[in-house]
Amino acid sequence: MITRVQKLCKAVVILAHICHSFASSASSSVSAAMNEANGIMGIETTNGISTRNEIITITEEQRLMLLQCSSSEEFASRFHDLCSSVRSIFDREGVVVIRGLLDDSLLEKLDRDSMNLLAKKQGFKPKKKLFENINFGPVFSHKIFREVALSSAIPRFVAHILLNKDSDGEASSSSATSLRVLRDAYLVKSDEIDSCGWHVDDYNFWPTNARSRPGVNAWIAIDDIPAKYGGGLGVSPKSHRASWKFEAYESIGSTQLHSDEGLVAGTAFFNRMMKGKNGITLGSRTCDMQEVNPELSQKLDDTRKMFDFQKGDVLFHTRWLFHRSIPLTKEGRNYFEKLGKKPTIRRYSIRYEHGSARLLRGLNMESCVILNPENAGRTLDEVCANDGPFYPKCWPQITPEELTRMDHLLAEKLPEAMTKSKPVVHLIMEKANSYGK
Repeated sequence: MITRVQKLCKAVVILAHICHSFASSASSSVSAAMNEANGIMGIETTNGISTRNEIITITEEQRLMLLQCSSSEEFASRFHDLCSSVRSIFDREGVVVIRGLLDDSLLEKLDRDSMNLLAKKQGFKPKKKLFENINFGPVFSHKIFREVALSSAIPRFVAHILLNKDSDGEASSSSATSLRVLRDAYLVKSDEIDSCGWHVDDYNFWPTNARSRPGVNAWIAIDDIPAKYGGGLGVSPKSHRASWKFEAYESIGSTQLHSDEGLVAGTAFFNRMMKGKNGITLGSRTCDMQEVNPELSQKLDDTRKMFDFQKGDVLFHTRWLFHRSIPLTKEGRNYFEKLGKKPTIRRYSIRYEHGSARLLRGLNMESCVILNPENAGRTLDEVCANDGPFYPKCWPQITPEELTRMDHLLAEKLPEAMTKSKPVVHLIMEKANSYGK
């Protein structure tokens, strides 16, 4: 089974030529040393909300209430100031960092099991070395990631506070139904020089159309990551509302520019969107902002914000916020050299999307579309109702039957999709390269 999962993950990257940005820091022993080196920062309290270095800390009572309540209104009736403050920050800045969503026991299991996964060398190293190790879709194959992504306080925080969902699965300001995991990835960054520049996620990492109500990315630090050491995630607050955002979308070929038909191989638009510094590729030019538009890249650098992450901190950002991976700094390299350890900077990223969001039409390498082309353009809820939980539900709570069907997908359907995807990629590239000839 593990071999099948490894092959499936490798195929996903070969198909997508993925370059993306997430980050974390060293092993648990290294994390403790980093904490000491970073020093103890003062805690400020505003309206009863504890903050540390612009990181909001929720209490155990609040975390337990998130797990127990059935609606945003029920939670807000108890913790109005927290909800109001977080929503205000998130709506304005497009990003918020929360501490305390994972209890000590769950965080310890995540730390231990993710390190064991790395030690067993599961996952793979991408050709373009942005990360030391990548493991896609661990929500299907590993119990701890499934627990964190589907049943911890994290998806409840997204549903009840950030997206303000009601008890029946509706959001107060839209017709969004369930909340689902669109993508998840466990990644380990080391001392790589390359990094993914300023971007919003492309069709590989966020394969729903731009007309869908924006989902939320949850970026979980599995190690302490002081900003001065690098290796973390940089964000540009308010960039999702910036006047220059469409210029930025054009620079990186964002899905914001796609028509309802999506990317169709053999058209001028397809080649314009897919043309990067290495020619026409399915990886597009997502990470190439610095080369394509250095002036805009510098503007984003000037607004860059980083955080001093502690293990278990969760950075939430809206889909259209510009972000980038941060390479290890000289100070960070020196730190690890003194420890005599190679950097192992771990993080887990989960893209939460509304069940009402529609998959992209046109170019679409989703397993559910490869197995059933009619799924292109369907909502995530429709795909899962017809063909199984390709996008696992995390709110309202997933049922035992759906969990069993996830195991079936892992054992049967995902390997089948991997096999069928290779000729699809070959045909797409043939059409793209023959255009205009």
